[in-house]
Amino acid sequence: MKRSEYVELKNKIIRRYREDLRALERVWAMAEEGQRNGTEPDDASAPNGQQEALVLIPADGDSLGYGGLINRVRRIVKEMPASSFTAKDVTKAILKREPTLSGVLKEVSISQALKRLRREGELGTKEKGGPYKATIFKRI
Repeated sequence: MKRSEYVELKNKIIRRYREDLRALERVWAMAEEGQRNGTEPDDASAPNGQQEALVLIPADGDSLGYGGLINRVRRIVKEMPASSFTAKDVTKAILKREPTLSGVLKEVSISQALKRLRREGELGTKEKGGPYKATIFKRI
């Protein structure tokens, strides 16, 4: 298997997973709506009266939808141990935390998000980059 085939297959699986997750979230929302209207779902509670733990995993709209990337970059930058970093450092930190984004997340997008945060005054520049050198950003 070639790397391009691997990435294509991985992205296909991720898309299918996200579609299934969105469908499950819609079904859950309908079940909750039914409970508010007085109808109970077939299996409303766990055995012995124990509540089931609900684990929410971000669906596609939450992961990299409108504002999702900039918010994720902002959060990661605040948590990074070093006060200066490049777009590559931020990309690695995000992918370490959320490996499912590996086929979706692009370093150039992270770079644009960092530049936007710099324009908005949330970050500064330690060392300006060029065509063959990465810009080093710093927290303010």
